[in-house]
Amino acid sequence: MHGVLEAYRNLPVVALLFTLAWAFVVVAAPRRPIGLGSLGRLLYFCALGSMGLAGAGGILLSSTQATIPRFPWVGFVAVVHAVAGMRARRALRVGRRPQAVIAVVLQTACAAVSGWPAGLITV
Repeated sequence: MHGVLEAYRNLPVVALLFTLAWAFVVVAAPRRPIGLGSLGRLLYFCALGSMGLAGAGGILLSSTQATIPRFPWVGFVAVVHAVAGMRARRALRVGRRPQAVIAVVLQTACAAVSGWPAGLITV
């Protein structure tokens, strides 16, 4: 079980890195309506997938391990991350880059907060 816990500790970092790469794609996008392109689509799906795995893994591990504190909001943060990502993608598609940037800032904040239960962010 120790190996699963160590693998989970790396998932929020991977999610944050993919989210930051996706944020760069959003910020660097032109103001006119555009498609994402293959790299943008890949980064978008990797950011959402890794964050979803981090959220599901955090809930699974916290429910099965008595030594891990319970963080029921980790799944909620993953859902907010996904919704913000969808809003950013739709805003880019219709040419509303400022709304896309706001959504991706929220998405990045969610990815950063998801690292706290794993011990990545200390208070």
